[in-house]
Amino acid sequence: MPFFDLHCHPSFKSGLLNDDVMSCPNPVDAVDIKLKVPFSECVELLVGNSLDSQASFGQIPGGSLVVASFLAFERVYAFVDDLKKIKNLGEHILDNMQKQVKAYHHILIDRDIAHFQAFLANQTNRRHYQLLTNITEYPATPDPNTVYVVASVEGGHNFYTQKDLVEQEKNPQEIIDALITWKEHSKKHPAQFPRLFYITMTHHGQNVLANHAWAIPIRFAANKVEVGSFDPTGNGISPFGETFLKVALRETPTENRILIDVKHLSLASRKRVYEIFQSDPTLNDVPLLATHMGVAGCSWDTPPIAKGGIRRPSDRPKNTIVTYKPIGGFLREKSPGELVNIPFNPWSINLYNEDIVQIMRTRGLIGISMDRRIIGSILANKDVEDERFSKEEFPKDWVEDPQTFSFYPQKALPHLFNGQPSPSLHDLWTFCQSVVHISLITELAKNEGKVPADLNPWDHICLGSDYDGLISALKKAPTADHLESLFNEEMKTVLTAMVAQLNANQITLNPLQVPNDIVEKLSISNGQAFLEKHFV
Repeated sequence: MPFFDLHCHPSFKSGLLNDDVMSCPNPVDAVDIKLKVPFSECVELLVGNSLDSQASFGQIPGGSLVVASFLAFERVYAFVDDLKKIKNLGEHILDNMQKQVKAYHHILIDRDIAHFQAFLANQTNRRHYQLLTNITEYPATPDPNTVYVVASVEGGHNFYTQKDLVEQEKNPQEIIDALITWKEHSKKHPAQFPRLFYITMTHHGQNVLANHAWAIPIRFAANKVEVGSFDPTGNGISPFGETFLKVALRETPTENRILIDVKHLSLASRKRVYEIFQSDPTLNDVPLLATHMGVAGCSWDTPPIAKGGIRRPSDRPKNTIVTYKPIGGFLREKSPGELVNIPFNPWSINLYNEDIVQIMRTRGLIGISMDRRIIGSILANKDVEDERFSKEEFPKDWVEDPQTFSFYPQKALPHLFNGQPSPSLHDLWTFCQSVVHISLITELAKNEGKVPADLNPWDHICLGSDYDGLISALKKAPTADHLESLFNEEMKTVLTAMVAQLNANQITLNPLQVPNDIVEKLSISNGQAFLEKHFV
């Protein structure tokens, strides 16, 4: 069964396993990460879901259509002690990152993309992959031994052309020039400079274009670099970031448009993107993307901050740290008389209700992440991890212990959902709840005239797995070759039960309706239809 995936990294992990990129394992082969720690075999079993390959081209079902996201690993990761424990990582990769031996742009081209391209022509009788320059190259009957690939880039830092980050950020125009050069070259030399479907403007480290949302586990968070740290320290999108965005979106005879992905942008940065889209008439027909998301389950005005949950620690003077209360949507009965929420993750990296409206207003596309942390599944019976904000852009009107409103009925889902669920079933519920929440918020916005009346939200949601992005993947589908265990009639049953409960409580003016072909929509047809409009 072929799938569409809006965001994954199929060749990323294999491309880090040798200093000589041409000697790295084939991206078709799954990577088995080895660790230099006590009881390494046991530890590898525990963390393998995050470190080993989840979506090598041999794991992705043949005939699938995927957006492979390329990136230069950010320098700040070279200071993460956990990564130094990887035994079969290229011997000098982390050291070269620390010493800034190469510019990000050259690492992107000479390592991540070069590794991918080195095996394009190596098409044996086994699984292989094909880079597309437009959607018409995806055949009506896909070859079952081929994975069809559209390219994207994750992080504006990938267009830094100077090795020294401090010096580069003094010369941001060079970053924009590199983007223009890429766009022009991709028309003439698409094999060397792949045509990009979208750019995610920022990633895990601070860059000069736009502030980012906190995204990583606290154990990674040692702040050992003066530029490009994990800590958000900026304030929205810079003037050069706005120029970068407009250059990416520009369509000319010599440049294809590159869409913008709002994932990883801070709340202030996303708000500015929405303002630009609303005020510029040339962008009226241009969609926004949110490629590998969870949903926060609340308004961006009233996130569920715990009492005493806003702190400004002296050891991080540029940051505000926030502790949240658990927040959930649907309820299930864990044991007789004990109701528990199916959780959301209210971190600002996820989509608030207003974000959903803004993306749907543009007829955009939202990809649901397979990361248990992002979609909230890992939060069951646990506290939400603290989030760090830039002190400069922390919302001044956010309050502790706010009065919050829930759209969801205060009774358990039907008997189907009662009792102690298996972890894989719980993961399915959290994935489905994200889909239903996006549809619910969109329908409510249609009632208020904020979203086109003819827009069907079920047509604008898809998979955005983030496989091979160091994620803790859903137990229902820990790797891409398990996707059929997620996208099947059981998913439709869960979605139907959730929507039936909302309709019974008359949450929306018109009842929500789960399409008969919802599994096909979410697994492939929505993504393919979107590319047929915007990647031609």
